Order: sequence, then C-alpha cells, then structure tokens
Amino acid sequence: MGLLNRNPQRRLGASKYDAEDIKKHAFFRSIDWEAAARRDLKVPAPQIKPILVTDIDPSIFEDSDVHGDEQKVPGWSFANKIDI
Repeated sequence: MGLLNRNPQRRLGASKYDAEDIKKHAFFRSIDWEAAARRDLKVPAPQIKPILVTDIDPSIFEDSDVHGDEQKVPGWSFANKIDI
C-alpha cells in the first residue's frame, strides 16, 4: 500500500481502517495527531536564501553589458522601472 498508488482501493488510508493506516505509516509516525487536531502544531520556518546581485555572474549572458541602462537589453521592454 502506498499513499500515491494508482489504484484508489489500494491507496494508503483507503482500507476499512481509514486514516489510522496513514497515522501508523513510518513517514507520519512522528506527528502528534492530538496536537494536529487541536491545531497546536507549529509551522516550520522556511529556509530562504536571498539571491544577491553579487551571486549572479554576468558572464553567463550573451550581452554581458546588461548592468546599466535597461534599454540595452535586446528584445526586452520594461513597463515600470523599480528602484531598489
């Protein structure tokens, strides 16, 4: 049995034991289901790494002179200039 089984009758949670099969599965075993029912579980903070301009190597662009005037980017038009 698996959660993503193609056959709906063979999916995890589709038996007569319903959600108990899912709760006992190894992947979900560490979840405190009582806390989930009370909505007491904390959402983990996302691990976001900001992309810095210094992280981008300008040599990967065909026209590497794209840092100045936006009109120098061939084939592109800019509706609104955003000042950062």
